[in-house]
Amino acid sequence: MPNMDERCCLCSGALEEGLSCRDMLTEVPGEFLYRMCMDCGSLVQSPIPEQDFLNRCYDEYQPAYQKPGTAMSQGLAERAVTWCELQIYRLGAHFTDCLKTVNLVPSIAPPASILEVGCSYGERLHRLRNRGYAVTGLELSQVSVEEAKRLYGLDIICATMANAKFAASSFDIAIFSMVLEHVRVPAAAIVELPRLLKPGGEWL
Repeated sequence: MPNMDERCCLCSGALEEGLSCRDMLTEVPGEFLYRMCMDCGSLVQSPIPEQDFLNRCYDEYQPAYQKPGTAMSQGLAERAVTWCELQIYRLGAHFTDCLKTVNLVPSIAPPASILEVGCSYGERLHRLRNRGYAVTGLELSQVSVEEAKRLYGLDIICATMANAKFAASSFDIAIFSMVLEHVRVPAAAIVELPRLLKPGGEWL
């Protein structure tokens, strides 16, 4: 039975009874209960998984799109970006900002410092480093950290944001793409990222 006293991890609102389902993408064994917040509408896993469990999942049940050398991780992703670029070009120059959003292109020029949270095996950081940026990556999966080192010579930090203990105003740019839904306490991450940015910094 779910804990009916449990609250939303974003706004502390009350949660509805919810729906139990299996993980069809990465095939993590078991069933998981998801409940909707009656205040902000967020969908929350209940109970919130322990950090040790999450760490094991990223190493043992990585989806194919996170693994280097797969069609999803390189060829297909590159073709998808190229298609998006073409469509935006056809729509006109005033969609330049939209194109930058699709590709997570920083508006601050190199040699700015970049932190990417949840950087997987470092493919994006590799490209940014080649453009002259000073890059730092955080990743929970030790497997991905080792792949980043093997493929690109990147020294990714295997830690949560809290455990990394970066000083305030450490970075010009923070990239936080498709990560918030994986964070155990999203509200804490939303507070922490602006603290890490220098004045005038950019959050993508």
